[in-house]
Amino acid sequence: MLERLLPSLGDWGRRVIGDAFGDSWEVLVRHRFGSHVVQTWFTLAADTLDREVRLIIPSHRLTTQAKGVFPPQHHEQEKSAETMGTLPTMTALFAKLVGLIQPSISGLLTNPHASPPIRLLLIILTPSRSVPTLDAAEDAKGGLIRSKKSGKYRKGQAVQGKSIFGDEEETGKGKGKARRVPEELVELRKQVTEKLVGMISPVEWQSMGLHAVGSAAVQLLLDLEVEDGKAKQSGSLLDILTEGLVGRLGKSRVLSYPSTANFRSRVIRRRAQSPNIPIFAPHHGYRVSSV
Repeated sequence: MLERLLPSLGDWGRRVIGDAFGDSWEVLVRHRFGSHVVQTWFTLAADTLDREVRLIIPSHRLTTQAKGVFPPQHHEQEKSAETMGTLPTMTALFAKLVGLIQPSISGLLTNPHASPPIRLLLIILTPSRSVPTLDAAEDAKGGLIRSKKSGKYRKGQAVQGKSIFGDEEETGKGKGKARRVPEELVELRKQVTEKLVGMISPVEWQSMGLHAVGSAAVQLLLDLEVEDGKAKQSGSLLDILTEGLVGRLGKSRVLSYPSTANFRSRVIRRRAQSPNIPIFAPHHGYRVSSV
C-alpha cells in the first residue's frame, strides 16, 4: 500500500517518509517487500533531489500546495529550528543512508532483495545515468535494476507509478533530460565504489561475475568505473576481472596483446567444476551466497 501511495506524495512528503525510515535502511533493502518500497522511494526521490539542486519550486496551486521543494512548512520549521528541529533535505537523507549501508554494501550486492535498490542508488547518484521508470509496462523488460520476475508481477498488477490525484509531475518517466545531483553526493558515490573494489577479494569478484544476482551489480560497477575514468588503471575492477590484463597492457611497450586464453579457461573450468562457489568466504563475515 505504501508503495502505491508514494507517487501521490510531493517533495515534502517524500522527505517525511525518508526521514521516518531513520536508521533502518539496511533492514528495509534486505526485506522481501520493503526493498520494493525503497526502490520506489529512490526513484521518486531522484526527482526531488534534482529540483532541490536547481531550487525549482512548482507552482503553488491549491491542490498542490505541498508540492514545493521548500514549501511553507519548511520555512516555518527554520524559524523554530532550535526548539523543534527541521526536516532533513533530500541531499542530507541520501548522504545519511549511503553512510549507513556503506559498511555492509559488499554483502548486499548478491542479496536478491537488496541488490536491486543498491544498484538503483548508485545510478541515482550518477547524474549522467537516467533513472529507470516506475511504469510497469517498461519495467517488465528487466534490466540492471528490477528483475524480469519483478517486472512481470508489476505489469500484472498494472503498476504505473502515477499519483492517485492525477496531478503528478514528470516522475520516473525517463524523459532523458539531464539530471543534477549535489557534488558532495557524486563524490560520495565515487568513494563508495572505489572502496568497494578493495573490500572484496579478486577471486570473489570473478565469482560474483557468474552469480545470478551479483553479475548485474558487477556490470553496473564496470559501467560506472568507465564513466569515472578508472577502468584503465591497474587495480581497477576491470583489471581484477581480467586477472591483471589491464595493468599489463598499460605497462607493455611492445605492440602485442597478452593472451586471455588462461583467463577464459579458468572461468569456464571454475563454473563447470564448482557450480556452488561461495561468493563471500565465511571468514570475511559476509553472508555466503551460491552461484
